[in-house]
Amino acid sequence: MLRKIFLTVTIILLFLLQTVVLSRISILFVTPNLLLAFCTCYGLMKGKKSGMYTGLVCGILMDVFFGSILGFYALFMMLFGHLSGYFHKRFFPDEIKLPLLMVFVEDLLMGCAVYVFLFLFRGKFMFGYYFINIMIPEAVFTTLVSLLIYPVIIRINTLIEEHEKRRAIKFG
Repeated sequence: MLRKIFLTVTIILLFLLQTVVLSRISILFVTPNLLLAFCTCYGLMKGKKSGMYTGLVCGILMDVFFGSILGFYALFMMLFGHLSGYFHKRFFPDEIKLPLLMVFVEDLLMGCAVYVFLFLFRGKFMFGYYFINIMIPEAVFTTLVSLLIYPVIIRINTLIEEHEKRRAIKFG
């Protein structure tokens, strides 16, 4: 129950932070994708299934508020959460390189998906411009902001796991 509360509150807070605060201080007209960073990190921490469900919830939230096609972000965020879960066995909470690399790569892949499905099919063929001016800055900005939120997420997850272990021993 505590984990579900944590997930709900974290997703809402990151969504508000992304849309209200960070959109005001955008760098090079891009804002970081905190929900993508969260579902990536959560997939790494908890595995494929948890990453997939977290990505689905984050994606639906993005679809409802920003999407022009319902299910677009949900599908890709779910896919990226699941993809992150494949690296769960290689994940160590103290090692920050893998999560940051995953966030960077998945943000670039999300940018490619947005370009292909939302721009290319409309006849806009400026991939070089979009890649250099939108995708790269967003991926870098998301990765840098992930440096700040990743330790907080890890710490809270560790506290929840300790609480769950104590509870299992107490009632088990």
